[in-house]
Amino acid sequence: GKRPDECFDDYLEILIEEDSVMLAKLCKIGLLKQGFSSFDDKVFDGKKLYMIDSEDIMDLYYHDKIDYKMIVLDQSGKMLNDFKEHQTRFFKKMLKDAIYDYRDNMLLKENDKIKYIKHFYKAMDWEFSTDMISELLSFDNFYQTYEGNISMMMDCD
Repeated sequence: GKRPDECFDDYLEILIEEDSVMLAKLCKIGLLKQGFSSFDDKVFDGKKLYMIDSEDIMDLYYHDKIDYKMIVLDQSGKMLNDFKEHQTRFFKKMLKDAIYDYRDNMLLKENDKIKYIKHFYKAMDWEFSTDMISELLSFDNFYQTYEGNISMMMDCD
């Protein structure tokens, strides 16, 4: 195996798909890998991308203080629908953060960013449309990732 960033030229297409699907799978099972966009904890064998270090994996909703019992007990279903909307926004934030973090290495070209989005959406079983691309690929000058926000809050306490 090689570190993924050593294989970019020969295997970029596969890496884009593998990485975006890995991110989607983590989201689906409710986990967050701190430093996900760093390749220190991933190994690529030319076909598959593997996460090899898991001590930085945590509950995706750790900081949200979600009352799952109340969601389940809510007879109207409103709380569940609200949670699903929150979840979708959160997953898209994870996707946007990964694209932002990869902007200087794996996702240099606009087309590669779009491929990353498409693979993520496919893995999430979401319908892809070109309308949302500009939203996911636009970053203001002071864009802050979720992980960056959490780090700042932890430092300020």
